Amino acid sequence: MKYLESKDDVKRHQLFCVTRKIAPSLRKESKEQEEAVKIAIEQKFVDNQQRKIVREGIEMERHSKLMDNIYKYSGPCKTPSDVDELMTRLKSENRTKTFITETEKSDQISEDS
Repeated sequence: MKYLESKDDVKRHQLFCVTRKIAPSLRKESKEQEEAVKIAIEQKFVDNQQRKIVREGIEMERHSKLMDNIYKYSGPCKTPSDVDELMTRLKSENRTKTFITETEKSDQISEDS
């Protein structure tokens, strides 16, 4: 306000007139910018939600394939003796490598999708 107080009445009146003329266009421009920012934020939110859904789907598919492989080789182990029995069976049948290879392939397939 000190700036305006330092001006004479004629100059102050001119400044107010100019301000009144440009104020509506400045308000309109400001509102448009605000809307653009709001739309950008909403779009970013939607994009993030879609990426999250895709990631969750990939993770569910990977989990499902892993569980299929686990059940294929006698199901989940519940006790340490189950782990020992499974490892003995896998070693004796030489399936350790096959199990790991199939799991890695299913992981690569889900990552590529």
